[in-house]
Amino acid sequence: MIDVQTRLTVPLARAPSEIGLSRSAIYRAAAEGKIVLKKLGRTTLVDMASARAFIDALPKAEIRRAA
Repeated sequence: MIDVQTRLTVPLARAPSEIGLSRSAIYRAAAEGKIVLKKLGRTTLVDMASARAFIDALPKAEIRRAA
């Protein structure tokens, strides 16, 4: 079985569970040119290199401590 880290693409239907983004978030990022989507016939594929780069570029979350 191929690990998610080494896959070139993931079908859009499986991408939310594979990369942790909603389908809507994936489409928004693709519309902004931040994630690349490919077509193979009727299947839409998410380019995993672009998805990893998008996630890596997100800002670090700031967690506030309760006083």
